[in-house]
This record gives sequence, C-alpha cells and structure tokens, in this order.
Amino acid sequence: MESQKENKRKAIVLLVVALIAIVAMIAGATYAYFQAQQGTGQSSDVNVTTGTTDNLNFNISDLDVTRTDIVDEDQNEEVPIIINAGMENFTDKDTSLGDGVTATATLIANDATNEAEENYYVYLNITKNELQYSSYKRKEPLDPDTDNKNTLVFKNEEEKSKTDLSEYSPIPELYLTIKKNGMEITSGVTIKDTELTHVTEILVDPNNVDDPTNKTLGGFDITEAKGLIKIEDQQTISVVEGTEKNTTIDTWEIIVTFMNLETDQNLNTGKTLTGKVIIQKEEYVPTLAELCAGEKASECFTKNYKKDKAIIYHNTAAALEDGIQNQDKIAGDDSYRYSGSNDIVHNYVCFGPACSNEGTDPNYKNLYRIIGFFKNEDSGQYEMKIIKADAATKDDLGDQIDPDGSAYYGIDDATNPAYYKGKLKNYGSYRWNSTDNAHLTYNDSTNTNMWKDSNLNIKNLNEKFYNTIDSTYKSMVVEHKWKVGGTWNTGDAKSVYDYELGDNKLKSDSKNCYTQDESIVKDQTARECNLENDLTYKDEVGLMYISVYMYGTLPEYWSETAVNYEQDDVKKNDWLYLGIYEWTISRNSSSGNYARFVRSSGGPDLSYSVFSNNGVRPVLYLTSDVKIISGSGTDSDPFKLSL
Repeated sequence: MESQKENKRKAIVLLVVALIAIVAMIAGATYAYFQAQQGTGQSSDVNVTTGTTDNLNFNISDLDVTRTDIVDEDQNEEVPIIINAGMENFTDKDTSLGDGVTATATLIANDATNEAEENYYVYLNITKNELQYSSYKRKEPLDPDTDNKNTLVFKNEEEKSKTDLSEYSPIPELYLTIKKNGMEITSGVTIKDTELTHVTEILVDPNNVDDPTNKTLGGFDITEAKGLIKIEDQQTISVVEGTEKNTTIDTWEIIVTFMNLETDQNLNTGKTLTGKVIIQKEEYVPTLAELCAGEKASECFTKNYKKDKAIIYHNTAAALEDGIQNQDKIAGDDSYRYSGSNDIVHNYVCFGPACSNEGTDPNYKNLYRIIGFFKNEDSGQYEMKIIKADAATKDDLGDQIDPDGSAYYGIDDATNPAYYKGKLKNYGSYRWNSTDNAHLTYNDSTNTNMWKDSNLNIKNLNEKFYNTIDSTYKSMVVEHKWKVGGTWNTGDAKSVYDYELGDNKLKSDSKNCYTQDESIVKDQTARECNLENDLTYKDEVGLMYISVYMYGTLPEYWSETAVNYEQDDVKKNDWLYLGIYEWTISRNSSSGNYARFVRSSGGPDLSYSVFSNNGVRPVLYLTSDVKIISGSGTDSDPFKLSL
C-alpha cells in the first residue's frame, strides 16, 4: 500500500448480508482496517408442494463476487457470507470489498399436465444499519480555483452536524446490486414503499473524474437504508408444456459492495449493518421490531401498533375499531400500552451500553421493559415510558446516603419466594419516606406521603439511581411532570386511573399541603391546598402508578377490582406482575401517612405506612427522538436504543 494512501484511509466500514430467516452475520470496523466478527449463519432450503403435486423450492448459497476491482473474502465455508478484510485487501488498485449470495426458485411441473405456475417473493431485510454518508459533492460544481469546496469529507458526526449540506448530495458508499437470470435489475426495488435510487456510475475518486483508473459499479444506494427492501413482489414463475425436464429455475444474484472512495471514511469506524435475504412463497410480513429498526420508536410504534397484538391504543374510537374487550374501561388518554402475559408481551429494552437477562450478570441492571408510549402534555410528543425489568438492588439505589436522607431499610431475600418471578438472589427494601436514620419507630410528625417530601424519591431515585445511569443513556431521559395526588379508589382500572391521572386527578381528599416556603402543613383539607403545586412533581425518575399495573393485564380483566388482581388468571396475564411487595408512586389520598403498593400475591393495596419497606422498580420517560436500532424485544434479544 502506498504511504499516501495509508494516510488517507483511517477507517473502513462493516458490511453484512445474511440469508433466509435466521441467517445473519456481523462484521465490525475498527480504526484503519476491516475486522470481521462472525455471527451465526446457515443456508436453508425451503420446499412448498402444491395440491397438484407441482413442486416449488428455494435454495440459497454463497456467491463469489471477485473481480479486478472487488475482493470477496469468505474464510468460513459453513457461513454463506463472511467478510474479514484488512488493509491487505486495499491495494494500489483501489480495490473495493463485496460479497453476495445466489438465491434460486425452482418450479417442477407435475407429470399429469406438464404445466405449472406459482408466485414467490424476494426481500433484503436490513435489521440494523449504523452507517452514514461520510462524503458529499456539490450539486452544481464551482470553479476549482475558488475557495469553495466541491467535495466535503467528514471525519466525525459533530463536524457533519454543524455543516449546511443543502447545496450538496451524498456520495454513496454501500451498494446493492441485483441480477435476475443474468439481467441487472435497475428499478422497482423499494423500501417502505419508496423506490431506491439506482446509480449507474460510481467514481472511486470523485475529485478526479478524468482518471482512467476510476472504477464504475451499478447498484442501489443502501448506505443509510434500514428495514425491509422489497426486491420482487409476487414474482411469477411458470412451466409450460415442452419445457426441458418440466423445470423452470429463476436465479437471483444479490450483491452488497462497500465502495473504496479513496477518501477518509473514518465517520463509519466501528459502525455495523446487519440483514437477511428472504426468498419464499408467502408475502413476508415484518414484525413491529423489524419495521421500526432505525426509526424513532415513538413515531413508528404508535403508527404501526396494530402489528403487535400486545399493544393497545387507549382511544375510544380505536378500541371500538380494534374490537378491544371492556372498551369503556380504557384510559382514554391516547396512550399506547403493552397488555398481556409475558408470552405475548415482547417489550424488553437495553437501557445501557450492554445488557443481560441473567440476574447474576452485572449488565442485568440495564434490562428494562417498555410500559408504552405516552403523550407529553406540554409538547404533545409521544415519549417511551420504561420500567426496570426487575427490582432495584442496594447497588442501584444506595443505602445510608446521608444521616437524615435515606429511605433504605435492608435486603429482601428472593432465593425461595412464594411468588417472585425475577432472577435476583436479593433486592433492596426501601421505605416510601423516611427521615429517621435509626429506623426504629414510626414517626408521624416527620414521615408524610407527599411525594416531593419523600426521601426515596429525592435521595434514592433522583440522586443515587439517576447519577448511576450511563451518560449516553442519561441524555435520553426527560424530566417528567408526575401527578402525585394519588387515590383512595380500589375499583377497576378506569376508576383508579381517573383519580390518579384522569378526570378526578388532584380532586381527592388531601391531608397534607405545602406553604409558599415549601414547609409542610399536615392534616389540612384539599380545598386549602394549592393542588397543582402540592400534588405535581417534576423530576426524571419515578415509580409506576397503580393504574399502570392494572392496565398491564389483558383487557378482559380491566373490569376487575384491585383486590381481584390476586386471582391467577388476572395476574398471570399481567406482564408487570413481579411477585414482590413493591411501592407505587401513588399515595393514599385519604390519609396523610399512607401510600399504595402491590402485594407479592398480585393485588394493589390501598394502605401501607410510608415508614414500611417494600421493593422498588424505577420508571423513566425517554425523549421522542429515541430510535430502535435492533432487537426483537425478548429478554435475550432486547431492543437496543440510540439517539
């Protein structure tokens, strides 16, 4: 490699193509060279036999795409596509890197008629793509002698974000080339109903268009593509009488190429793209997770919620249209909430740089679950609401944070519980409010059920816990206006919701108020309080509401009163049921010293002294800009997030 080229190229991107169903592989780019990271993969044969004994089958295999300007490096014969590229792959011939597959559809007609006709579909599903355009060219080139640049090359995202690109077009870096029976496809390939741009000439060095060594390549620009690419929609394959061996074969060559731009491509260092090629008889219906990969979660999930039967839109007209049971019991706040058992609710999310679904793994602390998507009352934007998947530990929330401020009580053993559904050996036990460091006696004069007076809130949740969140993920958290008037109601989900957050919020009997200097005034009636200030609290971390827990079960049980949530059918269909005594954010509004909690047996209880101790699951709201970049939502494959 020439020294000047070594100085120009600091990083190269990763490229992955994976095949049918679960075939996937990931290659990661590190500084100055490609580095492959092999994932699981296999080629698969899928056979479909028709009722007339015609036979349609599909096959997939590796395709060597080597040519004078492209290197195909496949070092693992068991995996159809593998990329393991280093600097040796990029010689002074300006070699690019590619890999591909051959997918075939074979139709064999029955011997009775010697004729047959079937349809099939071909897709490339990109489930993750972190790549970006690193180079841009001016739409209308200026005289090269001027001070203005005709080409821009970005080394980092910050530099790119600060640049006005309105006069520039991106230079593609990742291309999809498709051939059917030897003929290149140049149109009709779509992603999310938008046709991809086909580029017929790609210059290795856009700054030197007259260089005879420049290479050309035809293909669709997929540099920043995410989601399901429809290559062929209901392709017809037929056998007519007289066809040799009564057989027709369609051969598809699908190639992805990372183009050597001869510029600094450092912007894509360490970025990944994963996907799979699908060829099958039936139309492929992407899951909500696949559909929303790379999209803003709040926009994509709410728009396409019907693709996940566990998400219910709490809107009167929608509930009627969707055939939801107990339609009169929906919250009616236009929220989108997960409801049902763990078998159907796939809402796990990784809120941290790494996650694990094993309780003994330190990364288990980053495993959360999506409660749903809720409108911010000020901005009108939907925000993702998440809850810790398991109870918080002492490491999460701390213990004696200061002599007067901790609500920590001790450790609850979870090794042999009667009901516990989590994976921890033990978890932290906390008082809803406590200013008595000794924890010896109940002190009615200092321990109130006003949430902004709660040390669990102030010290444990919004100091200790919040400050332990990784800085990248902390930037996703938004301050939320928590309605903390509470409720005395023990009725069905809608009745409880109305007092916590609905029509009757802040109207319940409040025994405590605050004066203008924020000193507590106890045993006053609600009409003497400034309800908005006293019973609304703004901060990043909170707990779940009783109504959130009650809406977690299937709609058919929303008419059950709180006490009936201890019934097996109700709680086993409530994904929020953890099987521990745990606090909610809701106070008992008819008392000055009691808050509400969920019993280990499943029933939300009305009265428990704030000086008592229970488990805790922190709750956060995330900005509407958060994107889902990968994952299926299971505990072993949680959604991964980015901004």
